[in-house]
Amino acid sequence: MKKSFCFEPIGYVMKGLPKDKSSGIVSRFQFVSEIFVYDKFKVGLKGLENFSHIYIIWVIDRQREVKLVGHPHGDPSAPLVGIFATRSPNRPNAIGLTVVELIDVENNIVRVRGLDAWTDSPVLDIKPYDYYDHVNDMRVPSWFLEHWNRKNRELNYKKLVPWLGPLK
Repeated sequence: MKKSFCFEPIGYVMKGLPKDKSSGIVSRFQFVSEIFVYDKFKVGLKGLENFSHIYIIWVIDRQREVKLVGHPHGDPSAPLVGIFATRSPNRPNAIGLTVVELIDVENNIVRVRGLDAWTDSPVLDIKPYDYYDHVNDMRVPSWFLEHWNRKNRELNYKKLVPWLGPLK
């Protein structure tokens, strides 16, 4: 069954990660992004401020090449895996999904920390992160655990982003 779908954005990333790296490396976990929600959807924000974390579903709207197999995180020491076993932006459908820390909601503006979208990226939806999405005993492959531990040693995620990672 072949179908296509059209989505209407509910808003856009008004202030996102810088597009070029000439301004230096910016950590998405320290950067506060701002999402503008269009007036016709603004009432849908009611009560969102009561959550600590939310999902942002957005369009990966920058030039990219779809790759169905690759090394996760561009790490040649990791095994070749399919795109659906990675978080790469080079996907068949350019949909981004990010769990972010909610800073505040003010009128049409939603401020978040941790979003990996760029300025002007369309936002398709916002959903609360709640107990229905929390997994106590999750499993990841060894290559992911090695990558996580290496990045954690470099960046100290527990200090940088205390809500991220395993519950140990």
